[in-house]
Amino acid sequence: GFVVRTLSADYQRSSDPASTADDSQVVFRVPLEVPDKEADLHLTAYVHHFTLYDVHARGYVRPVCMSFVTLDNAKIMSNFTELLIEFTRVSALLKTANQLVFLSDLGQRLVDMQYTRELFLQGEADGDAGSARQRTSTGGREGFSTEKFVSNLDTIVAMQARLRAAIQTRVTGDRRLGAIFTPDVIARYDRANGPPQALTSLHKIASFERKLRSLQELCELGYARALARLVHIQPMYSA
Repeated sequence: GFVVRTLSADYQRSSDPASTADDSQVVFRVPLEVPDKEADLHLTAYVHHFTLYDVHARGYVRPVCMSFVTLDNAKIMSNFTELLIEFTRVSALLKTANQLVFLSDLGQRLVDMQYTRELFLQGEADGDAGSARQRTSTGGREGFSTEKFVSNLDTIVAMQARLRAAIQTRVTGDRRLGAIFTPDVIARYDRANGPPQALTSLHKIASFERKLRSLQELCELGYARALARLVHIQPMYSA
């Protein structure tokens, strides 16, 4: 019940990875049932919700939450502002790192689509458009066209531009982030992460058999730093 309550907060998520939407916070109490104990015990939780993005997730959205849990309600209420500041810093670290990973994924999607378009156009130039469609779609399931390629490529390029701007806003507005996500680091992510591959569809196809990536995979550079920060936060308010 406690985990469900923690994860079920009404948090408005944006499907735009370039979004700078604010995080959401909630504090709640739940009774703690302890066998053979008559004391009236309650757990109090400070829960910090935010959104990460994953090209393999439904709607690209991966909701995440962090929580500080204690038996002492006064501990959270008297330190709410400090907890908010600390958790927001961790969230900013994870979100910035995640945006870089998503930027790299977009770069890969771009080269894959360009490669797929080349296969398709080559087939048409050879007078074998049907063969081209067969190579670039599953059983010819989706009829590719030059117009569809142009539209989808334009969408990716526009999203890349928004994402670059959002990342730049984050790192220039926070010296801590700027010291970690330097221009060289950003440049390493602003490219494809593998060789081009032919696509089976111009649109992302959700696969329930695909295992969603871990928090470490979604945030890469920021994961270890964020975890270390959370480990540091816990004893600060546990005394």
